[in-house]
Amino acid sequence: MEKVSIIIPCYNKDKYIRETLESVLNQTYSNTEIIVINDGSTDNSRNIILDIKKIHPEIIFIDEKENLGVCKARNKAIELSSGNYILPVDADDIIDRTYVEKLAKALDENPSYSIAYSNVRYFQDINSDCDCKFNEENILLQNSIASSSMMRKSAFYEAGKYKEWLNNYGCEDWELWISLWERGFKFYKVDEILYFYRKLKNEDCLTKVYKSHLDTIHYLLFKHHSISFLNNKIFLKTIYDDNFLNFKKFQNKLKKYRKIYKILLYVSIIELISLIILVSYFFWYGGG
Repeated sequence: MEKVSIIIPCYNKDKYIRETLESVLNQTYSNTEIIVINDGSTDNSRNIILDIKKIHPEIIFIDEKENLGVCKARNKAIELSSGNYILPVDADDIIDRTYVEKLAKALDENPSYSIAYSNVRYFQDINSDCDCKFNEENILLQNSIASSSMMRKSAFYEAGKYKEWLNNYGCEDWELWISLWERGFKFYKVDEILYFYRKLKNEDCLTKVYKSHLDTIHYLLFKHHSISFLNNKIFLKTIYDDNFLNFKKFQNKLKKYRKIYKILLYVSIIELISLIILVSYFFWYGGG
């Protein structure tokens, strides 16, 4: 039974953090450690966490005076963790009491897989179910699994952790899934609704902020994963569609990058062939 480190960064979630922690503390899986990082909250989050810690002293509490941002906060907490499995949980969401047990079992019984996830139910102001499915063909176009999926810590570090260059924009989980996928790590689905994602109507303003950063997010993803993008036929077909909104602002640049990439690839192949010929010549005729 592997230890699971549950990582909960909290920034101004005093309305929900108690319910989140109760769901985490109520798990059927016993070999866990809970690390809560108060990320410079200006509301009553810190006091609520400390009240719960009095009853559950096993909770590891990190108190940041200033806001680090979700990427830095998660990375810092994970660095202090001791589990072989990592489970990030958002401070306003809820997990089923069997969530940790079932995801840990999936990784235990399937050693060739490094990430386990489940289906998601949206609740509160907006209610719907998400039949989540990690799709290798579409991973570059959209994120399709919850940020609170369980992963092996070794895979997390091999993928480069959460990238702090996304700290002010979001989608750090999407980038992490891409990094894991690029390195050949496999995703396992537990086909049950075990994660409950809180959806609020007043998040519309946050959605607008997120949408205002979309082009920057897409640009950064392309910048750091350009080879994967340029080799993905679905992505290339999609960006050539003028009706496709994502990546719109630098669509023409992408087309130019693709042409340059093809030229460089061609040159590399010619150089490789030339090298093989030279090496072969040396071995066959060098002795003469």
